[in-house]
Amino acid sequence: MNRLKNQSIASKLLFSFLLQAVVVVIVAYIGYVNLSQINDKNATIHAHSTQPALLMEGVNAKLNFLSSEAYRMVYTKNAASAANTKKAIADVDTLLQQYAQTIQTAHLTQAETARFAALQQDWVTFKQAWQPIYAQVSGKDITGAQFTLSSTVALRDQLSTASAQIAQDTMLQGGTLVAESQKLYETALLSYLMVALVGMVIAIAFGIISSRNMIRPLMDVIGVAKQITETDLPALASAMTAMAEGDLSQTFAVTS
Repeated sequence: MNRLKNQSIASKLLFSFLLQAVVVVIVAYIGYVNLSQINDKNATIHAHSTQPALLMEGVNAKLNFLSSEAYRMVYTKNAASAANTKKAIADVDTLLQQYAQTIQTAHLTQAETARFAALQQDWVTFKQAWQPIYAQVSGKDITGAQFTLSSTVALRDQLSTASAQIAQDTMLQGGTLVAESQKLYETALLSYLMVALVGMVIAIAFGIISSRNMIRPLMDVIGVAKQITETDLPALASAMTAMAEGDLSQTFAVTS
């Protein structure tokens, strides 16, 4: 502190500025680290929950679309519906492949892995049972097509229910991740505010100390000037003259 008092005003201002800059850098760094952690958590939520759930919901939607178009194809002999069913089956294949790729990095439980494997196997079985329907429709074997359609209804409903359940479970897992992300955000915000508050207190305290140290010399000068103005200068001059003359007389007496 004594060394600080002896520094020039420019040095004190520079030191104060550097101290505040250090506090700002610390606060900014903590904020950056916390935001990076939150961003990583959000990326994990998207990769392990949101995206897989959307893919499985897409499978469910395509299965429902396949069901409606299949009835139109068989009972109204709609050629466009036949093309739509083929496209829906191809879309389900693509979605299941994408889901399988997505969950490779996800932390699935054994039950979730087994459920998806069962869904894939049921889908293969469904396609095998479904395949004759196109030949039956094109060959005008309406009775055979209706039988094939009715025989696959239960399996298709099973697939739809399973895909919806997997999507729901995935979203529930995502809810846990969201809760963890929210907790991380609250912790980051609290630590950020605490560091910012401590930094402000330090900056204000040092500013007050620096201001006092910089103003003290000026106040000393003002105090001296005030004392001078309150002093009887003529009397002080006479006293000083008399003291000087007395000292001079004593000096001559000693020398003589």
